[in-house]
Amino acid sequence: MPEASFSTQPDALAAARQLSDHAFHLLSSARWLDRPSYRRWRRQFRCQRRPPPGRLSFWARLLQAAGLLTTDRLPRPTLLLPAWLMRGPLEQSAGLLAAWVNMPETARTRQVRSNLLRSLRHNPPTGLKPWQRRELSSLRLLGMWQEDDLTPLGRAALSGLPTPAGQTGGGAAWTIGLFALQTNPAARADLLWDLEAFLQPYLPGRYLLTHAALRAAAARGDLNELCSILEQGAGHKLPPELRRRILGQPTTRLLRGCVLEFSSPSELARARASPTLAPLLERLLSTRHVLAGEDDIPALLRGLQRLGIPVDASAAPPSLVAPPAGLTQEDYAHLYRLALEHSTHPSVSPGLLDRLAQNVPPAVRRAARRQARGPQPPPAAPPPRAIGAPVPLWRVQELRRLASLEESVTVLYQAAGGQPPRRRHILPLLVEQRGQQYYLLAFCHERRANRTFRLDRMLIEGERAKK
Repeated sequence: MPEASFSTQPDALAAARQLSDHAFHLLSSARWLDRPSYRRWRRQFRCQRRPPPGRLSFWARLLQAAGLLTTDRLPRPTLLLPAWLMRGPLEQSAGLLAAWVNMPETARTRQVRSNLLRSLRHNPPTGLKPWQRRELSSLRLLGMWQEDDLTPLGRAALSGLPTPAGQTGGGAAWTIGLFALQTNPAARADLLWDLEAFLQPYLPGRYLLTHAALRAAAARGDLNELCSILEQGAGHKLPPELRRRILGQPTTRLLRGCVLEFSSPSELARARASPTLAPLLERLLSTRHVLAGEDDIPALLRGLQRLGIPVDASAAPPSLVAPPAGLTQEDYAHLYRLALEHSTHPSVSPGLLDRLAQNVPPAVRRAARRQARGPQPPPAAPPPRAIGAPVPLWRVQELRRLASLEESVTVLYQAAGGQPPRRRHILPLLVEQRGQQYYLLAFCHERRANRTFRLDRMLIEGERAKK
């Protein structure tokens, strides 16, 4: 049989995109399953008004054979998916065809399928035996076999024809309104995958940005990341009103760790004055409470003992007080990042990445995936000294007073990198002096996390009028 040519590419590419679209939305729907049920899987498609592909059991086994779906009772996408999303549609289709060959449990059946495809590639598909036709019936579900012949997609997948340049995604920018989002059919699959971690489509390519949809997105991850995804897809900054609505969603986070309660703010400040303990006491919850990682508890107890700060550890589990055995969470994160960067190497199995991921926090996994995609941007230039220098004593005293009263305040702050000053609504927690500089640890309502601010870059609201 002659090799596929670029004259067959338009039909083959359209079919390949449809096949990739089926696989993508099956994998994306698997993220939302709460019970192992094909009925629930089909329901996900109906909610999106998207016809599900036939024989979901076949598709589940195919994606598992491709290493894209776990073999657990409740299947989930594997860590090999990001690399698969970056491939072109024809390359993805060829990978699914190879997975179909390797689906059977017996080596004999796998060899039968391999020999059959080899025969179809070099000879006309005539005189097929009944058992061969039974095998090829599965290829109809992939759009590679129709009416006793290979389709353009089947011929392209067998020939290994590469995807032409410019056919791996992109296209027009997303259209973002205040309450809805429209993506383009040829959008980047990796960006769509990140988007559907927050939002589910109500129609193919359409997503709601209503209050209810954003409330649900807030429970699924950092809304700042959602804003970044939307801006990448749109190719421009979000409208200020939409950004405020997204970041203004109320959230409640479940934090993992151990809370240390100090008898007074001065005791916490004394502990944070230690260079070895300060990095372990960054996550302030109040002027007397700090959240520490479970792996840091033994080092914290030793450091506090050296400072003469007694600790009542009777309420802590023995596992937190005793030195950790085996690999720490930091070790797992390092190994996971290395394995992810070499995920395409034959020596790295999907099982290894899955096992490492179970011991790595989601935020670290996302950061590792971003690092594996390419080099990181260079660090920003040293920030210039900006708003007010030197720091007046009354500003230090005022922030300490607000911290003791647990009152929020609006400040004008100039961040690093030469950015123009911006208003930040913060809850002061602790004022520290490090060398000649004063620093404020506060909860930022905009970022929804604790942040550190330099006081010489800050003006308290109304300070200019006062001066």
